Amino acid sequence: MRLSQYRLAVALISMISTISLIPLAFASYIVLMTPSIPKAITIDNLSVKEAIVGQQLVITTTVQSNLKEARSYAIIIEARDYDGVTMAMNWQTGNMDAHGSTSMGMSWIPQKAGTYQLRTFVMSGIHNAQVYSAVESSEIKISTR
Repeated sequence: MRLSQYRLAVALISMISTISLIPLAFASYIVLMTPSIPKAITIDNLSVKEAIVGQQLVITTTVQSNLKEARSYAIIIEARDYDGVTMAMNWQTGNMDAHGSTSMGMSWIPQKAGTYQLRTFVMSGIHNAQVYSAVESSEIKISTR
């Protein structure tokens, strides 16, 4: 990973760590895009709520635009451990058509047992971003066998 990518990842982790601390009642945004609740699927395309250490998973979400015009976006997916530490994160940027939708998946191989929170949300981009959605989340339990 290049230094600039590392700095961007650290900045994103810092920013998204605070998003869940802002109550929705005080959020100053309109829901411009709506992500689905993230789910984990196996390489056989089976949805799972439990998996084992070392098993390859894909964390997926689908985002729907609520806008009447095309708009740029950045979808963020992350897996957090029980302590709230981001263990895996990825993002996808692009332009979405009016009332369009797009899907995203992040490959993840959990390295230790525990309960993980899968989170996804949408922003206007990676730099100087506006929040486009609330955070959607789900949980997955990872065991040693």
